[in-house]
Amino acid sequence: MKTSPLFAALCPGLAGALLLGGAACRSARIDQHQALLKQYEVYWNTGNTGGVEAVLHPDYELRYAPEFKPSVKGIAAFREEMVRMHALSFALAMDEVVYSPSTITLRWTCRATLPDPTGGAAKLVQAKGLSLIHLKNGKIADEWIAYDRKDWMEQLGFELKPK
Repeated sequence: MKTSPLFAALCPGLAGALLLGGAACRSARIDQHQALLKQYEVYWNTGNTGGVEAVLHPDYELRYAPEFKPSVKGIAAFREEMVRMHALSFALAMDEVVYSPSTITLRWTCRATLPDPTGGAAKLVQAKGLSLIHLKNGKIADEWIAYDRKDWMEQLGFELKPK
């Protein structure tokens, strides 16, 4: 197959433009994902859910392992979850984040300070976990959370016993 000199001259430039354009699109998408995640982290760390409609999809769901059934459905339920979490002085630290076109994968550490109901010293507990966050229409559609519940419960003073 014979290639015209004009085609041969244009191809490298066109290929380079396509590659650069693709990289620019990926960079813009990652910037958008980072901004979403940063604001989402603010909600988790402060409990202040002002402006949450700009970050969460109206059909938002929060799912916890091991069943991954939606335990929080919708924006109003997310607000209630943040109130519940912040009764425990909850704090989240993002240890590692991986971005893809419609998903954010997150490795995190959370800490909570639990008051002693008898008036003694508060107890600090922590857990490490993973989240898989799906995006839809530029917003967070759901989060799937997995962490070691057994370790968390042991830190709270519970003990696993056989039946």
